[in-house]
Amino acid sequence: MQAVCVTIFRPYTWDKPFQMNTAIQSAVAKYPTLSLKVNVGKRHRIMHSSISNGSLWVTPRKQGYHLAVTPVVKDVLGDFLKHNFGPYTRMDQNRTCWDVDDIADVEKIIEQFAK
Repeated sequence: MQAVCVTIFRPYTWDKPFQMNTAIQSAVAKYPTLSLKVNVGKRHRIMHSSISNGSLWVTPRKQGYHLAVTPVVKDVLGDFLKHNFGPYTRMDQNRTCWDVDDIADVEKIIEQFAK
């Protein structure tokens, strides 16, 4: 007798809307050159109107925030981030990442990105 293993997958349903972090939303709303979109999970994608193929990604964590920048945005923000927050924490999907403790720091980064 041969054993048969059956795996049943439950389909993911999109019935729950993604919740936008209000602190990130209000920080982005101050700058007309920026737009905000929430992707799967809690990843907030911040786009600049003059940058066509780059984004700043902000993800709220239990302790602080995770920031990731695409290579184009790294060219714009890299020196600012390195000077204020030290060397990057890690690389993830071709994005350079930093971990930031406070929403006030995230607001400074968004302000710099808006310039």
